[in-house]
Amino acid sequence: MAEVLPFRGLRYNPAQVPDLSRAIAPPYDIITPDEQELLYRSSPHNIIRLELAREEAMAPLGADRYRQASATLQGWLDRKVLIREESPAFYLLEHSFPYRGQERRRWGMLARVRLEELSPKGNIRPHEATLKGPKADRLALLRACRVNISPIMGLFRRHGLSSLIPRLAGLPPTSQAQDTYGVGYKIWAIADGGLVREITQAFSRETLYIADGHHRYETALAYSQEMGLAPAATGYVMMALLGAFDPGLVLLPTHRLVRGLSPTRAAGLALELSRTFAVEPRPTPQASYADTLAGWLEALARAGREGPCFGLYLAGGSFSLVRLPPAPPNHLHPSQSLDVSLLHHLIVGPICGIEGSGEEQRCLDYTRDGLEARARVDAGEFQATLYLNPPSIEQILAVADAGERVPQKSTYFYPKLPAGLVLNPLWD
Repeated sequence: MAEVLPFRGLRYNPAQVPDLSRAIAPPYDIITPDEQELLYRSSPHNIIRLELAREEAMAPLGADRYRQASATLQGWLDRKVLIREESPAFYLLEHSFPYRGQERRRWGMLARVRLEELSPKGNIRPHEATLKGPKADRLALLRACRVNISPIMGLFRRHGLSSLIPRLAGLPPTSQAQDTYGVGYKIWAIADGGLVREITQAFSRETLYIADGHHRYETALAYSQEMGLAPAATGYVMMALLGAFDPGLVLLPTHRLVRGLSPTRAAGLALELSRTFAVEPRPTPQASYADTLAGWLEALARAGREGPCFGLYLAGGSFSLVRLPPAPPNHLHPSQSLDVSLLHHLIVGPICGIEGSGEEQRCLDYTRDGLEARARVDAGEFQATLYLNPPSIEQILAVADAGERVPQKSTYFYPKLPAGLVLNPLWD
């Protein structure tokens, strides 16, 4: 099964960076230009300077942002802004966060995991498609810095962390932070030999599922193949391992924003859909903008318990539920049961006319924020929003076990794992 090992992580030196909250950042792929600028301003040691470095006006000629990130990393190492763990350790990670009016908590374990080719029979299984562009970007950064800056999120089915939590959670954490979204993080470094062996042995019986970070995994694998066996650390990647059925694991939908349709196709989209599917216009109540959307999304969630569906929002304020035919009960492909797969197969391609990854990159954008999706249509930036319900964890695991992939950005695990809590060096 999976080979899961402790590692000598790089962590911020409290003497140099007393407030870790000002040093962490979201994963690179959800950071907007405005957020990038705010993170730069928050601290001269914010991890954004490695994770998503910007082109500096005063940089030497030809010094691209990857080399700038490498130079910044080396400077932090030289000045002991980042320090190396003395002994190999696992890192128990607690997330605490507000969600729907309640305080949630989930647990994970940061570890090095041996890389391998992805396959349905392998020890590490993906579920989502990837694109060449993000992989080329992450590979250039990995070549320059030789360090995993942010962890891949992996899920496991059986082994729980519950036996470790009572033994460690009562102790003072090694470090802690809170991000700008109100998510709190506590980390305990576990270097005790007995606990390390217990954790390693327990995970040796597990299959791991990539929940978030498919591009980074495939990038790490490509880099490992470039480097061969020297150094051995390049054969591993940093992952945060979470229980697939942890009650604190939250899976959000990623809505689709559509543009690039001809005026005729955009104006007739609801009518065209009604020729094949059940389209149910929903009233627009005399309520606030947010309350109206909340009511629509609640109706979408109720309809989703009966079968696959999505919500269609068009400029002018109209919202409709569109019910899709369920996949046959004896279908061979688990991915066909996901609403997002049906949406792309039945609607995005044949009815919207958006075919192929190039067209999708040009005509689609993605957000988990329903209000943002509605506002961008109302502002004329997009012609429609396709609102989705999230898939279930069971569906995602079934897709991975079958060796299938769903469309990019089909899943959004919340909260995202930040960059900067622990880094995994690849030079030994």
